[in-house]
Amino acid sequence: MNSLWSDIRKFLLEYWGRRRTAPRYPFRENEIVTPGSVRFVSPLLGGTYLNLHPTHYAVVIGPDGRIMNMRGGYSPLPSGRYVIHYVDKQNRVTMIPRTTEAASDGPQVSLELAVTYRVIDPIKALEVQQAVDALILFIQSDLKEFIRSHKYDDIVGDLYGRKVDNELVVRYIKDQHASRHQMSRLFFIADVVIGEKVGDPRVSEIRQNIQINQWQYDADSKVQRQNQDLGEKVASQEAAIRRIKAESDAKQQEILQKMELQKIELDTARAELQFRQERMSRAMDAIGQAFSSQTYPRDPREVEIIRDLIAALGGSVDRTVKAAPAPEAPAPNGSSGTPNPEKIDSLTDTLLNWLEHKRA
Repeated sequence: MNSLWSDIRKFLLEYWGRRRTAPRYPFRENEIVTPGSVRFVSPLLGGTYLNLHPTHYAVVIGPDGRIMNMRGGYSPLPSGRYVIHYVDKQNRVTMIPRTTEAASDGPQVSLELAVTYRVIDPIKALEVQQAVDALILFIQSDLKEFIRSHKYDDIVGDLYGRKVDNELVVRYIKDQHASRHQMSRLFFIADVVIGEKVGDPRVSEIRQNIQINQWQYDADSKVQRQNQDLGEKVASQEAAIRRIKAESDAKQQEILQKMELQKIELDTARAELQFRQERMSRAMDAIGQAFSSQTYPRDPREVEIIRDLIAALGGSVDRTVKAAPAPEAPAPNGSSGTPNPEKIDSLTDTLLNWLEHKRA
């Protein structure tokens, strides 16, 4: 009979409970627990039905002061007065206000964080007063300690952009949180994101000036290297031009010298030809004078001189020349049909002298 009555009570509570909508409470930013709402459990029903929103925990304080985490749906309970608190179950994101502290080497550093956390033990939420504010204060304290324990360049970054990995900050915050037994059992920190890093304005200005000077120096060095490379190229081109010009001048001088030698050789050849023609003309005139005489028979000496002169000119003795029988004179030494200038002059002078003597 008692079992049947229990089933009927459960059926009625579930029937009427499911017809109602599960309330959702709008938690404020720094609030995770709602004020307590009173619910009476009558001896007749022997239980209650709780419409619990999936984003909430339900923490119930019983008539005997015992605190328990109640699930949604039907729960058999002893009769009495119960106080129900709803606890936020969702992930919450809180912006940690900009925290400023001096780094280990002196300059000021400001950091902003976004912390994602959630409640993991709703019963602990009732034991810690102002839990969210306490969590934020602890994180701010940890952040200050992190800044104090690191150098300015390690946090903000040096002139070359080297700095502490953001994961080190996240790990430090989580490790410090885990060391606090009460808070770590209440909250789980899911993520920490660094929003902004602000360095000391004086240091930033000095670094900016240094960086500008470095950029200017790098630009000047680059221009200087380019000018140096350009100067080397120009010098190399000028040297190549001078070398080509020197080679051209040398070739031109060589050509001029060859032309001058050829001119000298040509002038010499012309002079020699003219002189040879003059000698031959003089010799021919002398022979002509000798043949112009109508004296017969001709003197053997005259005939011999004419014969030698003609041989010296490179010709043969004229067959029309009639002379007395005379012994054959041997051919002059070195006569090979090529005119001999000295011999021609000597024989021409001899013939002219003979003719002059003959006229006298």
